[in-house]
Amino acid sequence: MIQGHASEGRISDADYGGYILDIESGIMEIAKVCKNEAAAKQSLSDIKTRSLDKTVCVQYQNMLLEQIQKETQLEEKLDNIAGQLPEQIELALNKAFRNNMPDIVEQSVQLAVKKIYEPNSKLTI
Repeated sequence: MIQGHASEGRISDADYGGYILDIESGIMEIAKVCKNEAAAKQSLSDIKTRSLDKTVCVQYQNMLLEQIQKETQLEEKLDNIAGQLPEQIELALNKAFRNNMPDIVEQSVQLAVKKIYEPNSKLTI
């Protein structure tokens, strides 16, 4: 029995299957009287395989296309970043080396001078 005011907007799969069979049988009986069985059968088949709401289908398709476009843009950005990384790393290393070079030389000189004055040092002035 179908209720006019259901407390819940759900039915079991078994009930749904039964209702569908009843509805299809009713439609086919009407189609038989109207001598339009082939068209009715095709329409019932179409309903089972296509979206009932074309607008929702178009919106879904548009969302998928937008997602594909965003992913393509993201891939392009990642490729650009990956292409720039070696150059950026080299620039950063050169800058760090250039800025620290005087300190490195000073430390090396101080270490060498210290070793010269150590007992048993092989370094001489």
